[in-house]
Amino acid sequence: MNIDERVLGIDGAKGGWAVATCKNGKAFVQFFKKIEDVWYFYRDKLELVLIDIPIGLPHSEKRYRSCDEEARKFLGYPRSSSIFSPPCREVFEARDYKEALAINKKILGKGLSKQAWNIIPKIKEVDEFIIKNPEAVKFLKESQPEVAFKGLKGEVAKFSKRDEEGYKERMEFLRILFRKFDCEIVEDKIKGLRRDDIVDALILLATGILAIKKEGNICSFPTNFKEKDLLGLPMEIFFVKFSRLNEIFIE
Repeated sequence: MNIDERVLGIDGAKGGWAVATCKNGKAFVQFFKKIEDVWYFYRDKLELVLIDIPIGLPHSEKRYRSCDEEARKFLGYPRSSSIFSPPCREVFEARDYKEALAINKKILGKGLSKQAWNIIPKIKEVDEFIIKNPEAVKFLKESQPEVAFKGLKGEVAKFSKRDEEGYKERMEFLRILFRKFDCEIVEDKIKGLRRDDIVDALILLATGILAIKKEGNICSFPTNFKEKDLLGLPMEIFFVKFSRLNEIFIE
């Protein structure tokens, strides 16, 4: 199966987005400033896009997302700390963290982490993009790199992705996996992209490739039911459990 530019793995990066894809036997990561730019550049070929950003958002009638709770249980401590609670949509209009905190407490009855506050511009950007381009919902799925990695490998990462050991742990596994796609990872460091941005985008790309090749069990949280937000957007986290994992390590 030709996978060239049919799948994207996207992770937020400073000043934009880290976007991983495959072409001509190479898996690589590019930098885009806007998610809309990614869409217009790749949309003619796209089959699946996995992005590490909350899409469906909690609201007054559903104050938490079941997908986040299930993902935390799936990962266990300490990787569960990578799953944060996203804000309600009303927080987009806040002028500062103090105001955002007050709005979130009023609507959802709980506070807002600094981690969530720091990526609100990206959450808002994707939310507005989907509203403007509703056809993108067919291709665009929320995923999460730590959940996706456990789905691929069958176990959580032992080290933090920001540590040298964590980077090596993830990349060694990904190199083997991509070789099975007849694809070599090009690790060029792009200005503005950190190594953890690059590895997260590649994890999501690998997950998406397995999904379109139907070589794993496609899963999502919540497991046994569907949830949508007030705009009808799914509140779910997509991943793949790789059923043939042992085969890729048999030389």
